[in-house]
Amino acid sequence: MAAASPAASAAPTGDDTSAVAAATGRSDACGAKGCGSATVTWGEKKLPNITMSVKDTKCDGKTVGIQLQVEGFNENRWGGPVHWLPSGWTCHDGYKRFPNLHFEARWKIRSVRAVVYAKNGGGQSPTLYGGNRADNPYT
Repeated sequence: MAAASPAASAAPTGDDTSAVAAATGRSDACGAKGCGSATVTWGEKKLPNITMSVKDTKCDGKTVGIQLQVEGFNENRWGGPVHWLPSGWTCHDGYKRFPNLHFEARWKIRSVRAVVYAKNGGGQSPTLYGGNRADNPYT
C-alpha cells in the first residue's frame, strides 16, 4: 500500500521563521532637518526584524527621531514609538541605528512607512517628514 501524499501547502505568509530567504521592505524619509529609514522583514501579521536609523541634517541642536507606521486593512493602523537621537548625539555623529525591533498584529499588515520627527523648540509641534510606503508582498 502506498503512503498518502502530503497535502498541498498553503501560500507562504512570511510568518514562518524557517523560511530560507525572507522578504524585506524599506521606507526612506528625508527633509531639511533630518533623514532616516526603516527596513523590515515581512510577515503576514508580524514584522520579526525591524532596523531603523536617523540622523540630524540641520545641525541646529534640535533633536530628531524616527517612527515606524504600520498600516493594515479595514483601517487598522499602528504608530510605533518615536526613537529619538540620544542626548549629546550631534549631526557630526552620523546615523544612529535602532536594530532588533519587532512588531506583531492581530490583523494583516498592508504596508509600512518611516516618519522622521524634528523638534522645533518653543513648545511647537515637531516637523514631520513622511517616507515612501513599502507594500507587504504577503498581503
